[in-house]
Order: sequence, then structure tokens, then C-alpha cells
Amino acid sequence: MFYFGYINFSGQSIFRDIGRAGDLERRKGDVYNQIKYNEGITDRLQKRYYNQGYLFAQVQPIEKP
Repeated sequence: MFYFGYINFSGQSIFRDIGRAGDLERRKGDVYNQIKYNEGITDRLQKRYYNQGYLFAQVQPIEKP
């Protein structure tokens, strides 16, 4: 079984609160679930950018073992 470690965000300057508002709804120590992780990225993070007019914004996660 795998667990989430620290989650941080870099390379963005649009939202100062990104990640702190529970955008992924995952915290350190939660059991890793790829489907829910992907939903958090596409349904929450990317939509925040789209709603602000950044239609071509891409969120590219980098997973480290």
C-alpha cells in the first residue's frame, strides 16, 4: 500500500492559496488512490485556472517515490 507524502506546488504565480485550500483533497499520510488523485488535478486545479481565463493551463504532477 502507498501513502501520500508532502505535496507542494511550484512554478505558478496566479493563485497564492493553491494547495492550501484543499484543492487535491489529499493530505500527507492519506492512502494513495490514482483515480481520486487525477480527479483532484483535473476537476479542481485545472478548473480554477480555466475559470480565470487560462484555457490552456496544464497541471503536470511529478510523482517521486
